[in-house]
Amino acid sequence: MIFPLLGCTNRTDYLRRYADFLRYSLGDFTVLERRTRNAGVLYRSRVWELQFTRQNGEERVFVIDNAQPLAASVIWGGAYRIFRDALKNKVAANYFMLEEFQQNSGALTRVSLWAGPLGERRPDSARVLDPQKGLQLYSVTPQELVANWGFNLSIEVRTQDQENHTNIIERLKAMTWTLSAYLEQDEIVIRFILSHSDEPPAEDINFIGIYNRQTDKFITQTFREITEKRGANFVRTPLWQISTHLFQGKEMD
Repeated sequence: MIFPLLGCTNRTDYLRRYADFLRYSLGDFTVLERRTRNAGVLYRSRVWELQFTRQNGEERVFVIDNAQPLAASVIWGGAYRIFRDALKNKVAANYFMLEEFQQNSGALTRVSLWAGPLGERRPDSARVLDPQKGLQLYSVTPQELVANWGFNLSIEVRTQDQENHTNIIERLKAMTWTLSAYLEQDEIVIRFILSHSDEPPAEDINFIGIYNRQTDKFITQTFREITEKRGANFVRTPLWQISTHLFQGKEMD
């Protein structure tokens, strides 16, 4: 009988294997920490925390783990965070308080900026990790991520603030309009959820909508309308899966 080796560690050295790409993507960087972590039953992975300074002077920490494909870390641990933080700090904070973007802040209203290359928009790993033309975290901008790397913003706002929900919807619409122009993204899908309302019922207030930059119009459907036409599960559809080809609603004033 052969017994597996206990406490096996993945010794693949990402710093060595992807040295050319990391120099291209990050520029000069410093290794802040090297460690191992439990990545499964009787299995450990190696983790590196890398600090680098972006072209705009912003210092960032990029974490890579050899239990994960490096391309996924570049997209979700690197580019997505750059994208989200830029939108939140440069644009969205003009419409909502920063604490409302923090999911555990206790704020009555929570704002989520969803993005990333999913489904057919997901780029090939070899393209992401190309050491001459790949995804360059040092200089990439949100606009480039939308235009060249399959990023697609969608927005969800959940609130318990029944008294001010109309104002929150207006701020959501204004923020969506501004973000669409900032990103040069033609369509942005939004979802608004009021946790509870007696009059009118929440399902007549809550909605999914699409803003189209070319027509400068919002098309929306309430949860009640969606449920009647497509069933209750459609209101929980991941926003990145919704497009004008799947969704027809009424124009929002």
